[in-house]
Amino acid sequence: MAYTLWKHRNDMLFNDVRRELSKLWEAGIKLADDFKEAQQPTLLGTNSREAGETVAVFRWQQPARGLVKVNVDASFRKEENYGAAGVVGRHGNGEFLGAGFQRNPHVNNPLLAEGLAMRTGLEFAWKNKWRRVIMESDSKEFVLCLQGEYKTPNKLQLIVGDILYLAQDMEVQFHHISRVSNNVAHTVAHWDHGVSMEMQWLHHPPYWLIVALLHDIVFLFRHFLSILEQILLSLVIFMISYRLVKKGV
Repeated sequence: MAYTLWKHRNDMLFNDVRRELSKLWEAGIKLADDFKEAQQPTLLGTNSREAGETVAVFRWQQPARGLVKVNVDASFRKEENYGAAGVVGRHGNGEFLGAGFQRNPHVNNPLLAEGLAMRTGLEFAWKNKWRRVIMESDSKEFVLCLQGEYKTPNKLQLIVGDILYLAQDMEVQFHHISRVSNNVAHTVAHWDHGVSMEMQWLHHPPYWLIVALLHDIVFLFRHFLSILEQILLSLVIFMISYRLVKKGV
């Protein structure tokens, strides 16, 4: 913002060019947004503004109003020939809606375990009457299969077909995210395998999941404070700089 006003000052003094205050503000905001976006490290993700676009996502991000975000993850034990699915559903403010754990026997590869986790998550959403959902997984290969961007291997065709069939009566988006963003579902998927074949927690999370949930909520709160701080700072700089411009300093 300060740079925009300083540039306008120079245009006034040396080129006799004057712009409306609202145009200066818009230009300053756009410049700040472009700079912030340029500083983001590259990390592949499919929850982007346009199909196929990649964005940097390092933490869990809240869904838009009216949507439920369902994170899924899988664990795989090759020696014991089974996998497990972890599912977590949350509202846009980070509110915990429910979580599920399910052991899946006769699983012989990790990608199949990821597919079963996605199906478990979609079934969990349906049972809880979440009809508008964003399904997130850190398995890029499997998400690309669901999006039709990757040729589905024969071993996954049945599970992909099941998921797409379940999704027909729902409003569903399939997104790939980073492992860091998927930490809560990861925690559920790696819960003690020997306890039960299937467990569910609705409205109130289990004690061992609270820390991971709070971590995401704290990040959202810090992100909000950071935005608020930037806005207030920009306003202060804008007022000071504008007065200097008016005085022709």
